[in-house]
Amino acid sequence: MGDRALGRATRATLAMILTLLGSRLALGQETTVEGRPVAEIRVRYSSGAAVSEPVPALALKVGRSFSFSEERQSLRQIYRMGDYADIRVSAVVASGGLEVNFIVTPNLYNNVIRIEGLRAPPTEAVALASMRLALGDPFRESALGEAIERLEGVLRDDGFYQARVKWRLEPHPVTRQMDVSVSVSPGLRAHVGAITLVNRTPYMDEQLLRRLRISAKTAITAAGLSHDNERLKKFLVNQGYLGAGGVISRGTYDPKSNRVPLTIAVTAGPRVRLEIVGAHLSESQQRKLVPIFEEGAVDEDLLQEGRRNIRDYLQSQGYFDADVQVRSEQENQHGERVITYDIARGNYYRLAGIAFEGNRYFESTLLSRRLGLQPAAFASRGRFSQQLLRADADSIRSVYVANGFRDAQVTSSINDHYRNKRNNLFVTFHIVEGNQTRVASLEVEGNQAIPTRELLNVAGSTDGQPYSESTIASDRN
Repeated sequence: MGDRALGRATRATLAMILTLLGSRLALGQETTVEGRPVAEIRVRYSSGAAVSEPVPALALKVGRSFSFSEERQSLRQIYRMGDYADIRVSAVVASGGLEVNFIVTPNLYNNVIRIEGLRAPPTEAVALASMRLALGDPFRESALGEAIERLEGVLRDDGFYQARVKWRLEPHPVTRQMDVSVSVSPGLRAHVGAITLVNRTPYMDEQLLRRLRISAKTAITAAGLSHDNERLKKFLVNQGYLGAGGVISRGTYDPKSNRVPLTIAVTAGPRVRLEIVGAHLSESQQRKLVPIFEEGAVDEDLLQEGRRNIRDYLQSQGYFDADVQVRSEQENQHGERVITYDIARGNYYRLAGIAFEGNRYFESTLLSRRLGLQPAAFASRGRFSQQLLRADADSIRSVYVANGFRDAQVTSSINDHYRNKRNNLFVTFHIVEGNQTRVASLEVEGNQAIPTRELLNVAGSTDGQPYSESTIASDRN
């Protein structure tokens, strides 16, 4: 129940209509309602028809004395049903006691939301998304007002400062739906006015403005200004200023000239220089592997991602023991920040092949499909690292454990002179399967609402199947 609805309910309570049979109740006599016995309570529409929805037991009850606190509590109980937009109370004093009527106005729900007259940008999809009127939500005039304000903001972002927005409501009481038709008269799109450049870079103002490509002919759109800003940032990043940034701020719109002045603040920050020590990587490879260029920023996460990318690239080239470390030094005497990747490539290897020993339950072809290790193939020396080797051994063991081999053991050995060729690797996985544990029986206890047979139909564990802790957990879920 919204605050506005509750406020309206409270006002309705304070302004309760009190009518006396044959005559109107004097204002000074309203207090005589308190304490009168309640003869009848009805919840109805303004047409007089009773509501169709089940009403919860109310605090105000027939046969008891009327209480304003119980009446307010009853209002809240009806509002909590979520079916009504407004409730007012009418109390009629009759010979048998008070006849209390809760007169409700049912909720209508958002149905069709349409916008007419747009001139992209913004597109209709963007405009509708900005309104945030979800289909099926209760219709509220206050929510519609906020939606229109958001739409007008989006129109201003795309240069329509003189846009006029009107709306029309089409209620459908039978289906309890509300259609909202919004009509937009966008007017002329504003253009760029005076440009103020706040330049904190080593480049001349003219150079930056040429990169921005903003002039008096430029129409104001949110996407256009963002694209111009990104173009300028990309220019500075390509010059090594990875911390560069720009902010385009709009001034006060001038309706006479239909122009918006802009203030553009550009900061370069320290220049960043990347050094690779211990191996040769072309400039294109550096930009591909080290994400600080693509992201246009320098932080520890990006530096570590670059370290992993370089290591993986070297391992794919056959340097299976490659190690990469990164260090960052703050501004040197030239005002630069130096990022250094120290590479120890190690020996040049080739993974000639992989074999399995001791596996009887699973075929080697099935186990090989779970491996991260990859034997050499055309134009590739394979994929190998000690980390991958350990992970593959654990993966093989997990397959056995999931199939009832709870004591399975998996080890590995490496022949680095396979077929008498130096640094020609051959990996063998040694498997000790052990005994297989199977499910002897599966029982379900404590179920009363659902038959055991129906529950067992969704269970993966059955008599005679391999025992698995993961399968049991899945069955429980």
